[in-house]
Amino acid sequence: MQNKAWENEEFSGFNDLDSFDALDITEEETETVNEPTPTQTKEHHANKTQTQDVNVEQGANPNKHTHANKHASASQTPQDLTLSKDMLGKRVMGYIDNEKQAEAVLKKLEKYASEQFVPILRTGTARLLKQMVRKVQPASALEIGTAIGYSGTIILSNSPSCELVTIELDPGAVKMASKAFAKARVDERVTILEEDCMVAVPELEKAGMGFDFIFLDGPKGQYIRLLPHLVALLNKGGILFADNVLFRGYVTGKEPTPKRFKTIVKRMQEFLAKAKQHPQLINVEIMEIEDGVLLANKV
Repeated sequence: MQNKAWENEEFSGFNDLDSFDALDITEEETETVNEPTPTQTKEHHANKTQTQDVNVEQGANPNKHTHANKHASASQTPQDLTLSKDMLGKRVMGYIDNEKQAEAVLKKLEKYASEQFVPILRTGTARLLKQMVRKVQPASALEIGTAIGYSGTIILSNSPSCELVTIELDPGAVKMASKAFAKARVDERVTILEEDCMVAVPELEKAGMGFDFIFLDGPKGQYIRLLPHLVALLNKGGILFADNVLFRGYVTGKEPTPKRFKTIVKRMQEFLAKAKQHPQLINVEIMEIEDGVLLANKV
């Protein structure tokens, strides 16, 4: 991650939990892998028992086990190779199955957000986030602004080894995101902190946490206050991805700023200037994609 690697508003509350039950995925929406047959299960237990026997032998005489492995490799039959390919194929199909499930959940979330007027990542920004995560493959990620779990699902489903910590204050959003993560089969790799990001982020820093990737989509007026904490939380070579940094075109002056947004716009302009000048951030780029994205690497 040393090289340059690239191409909302506040929620008022989430009360329509019944509509969110549409996250139930049907077989027609994703081709799931069939459950193992009794024969396959029997073969699995037989293979497991055989492996345990080998492990016992290894404990008794490690050198003998090493030589046995060399001999087995040299005398491996075509049938053995076929079995190995079958086992590998099942793992690959399992990964593809989970990926399809996550994509089906994302489509459901998009439909729900459209019908209920819930702001989520726009199409181009979501595509950019997906591309970035796929290329970088972070082992750890921090998200400020969980919302209904849309961006978090993108991060987790495109980096299968990634562990995500995500922060959200709205309890209704947390409930919905939890369901989305479970439906997408990524819930075992996510920790949701139901807390104000201005409290949670400094706490993570004090705890000595570090992240390879940080996705910032929280309260826009707080980006400038969060910046020093986020830089401290980024691992060396880590990436900061901040959304909505042009805030409806007001930040660049392309649109006249309404009086009620003047403070947010001023703070966002300060955030962009500080990020560009920060001694620990390089490759700082402000992309005029949709509502604006800032990307940066930590040295």
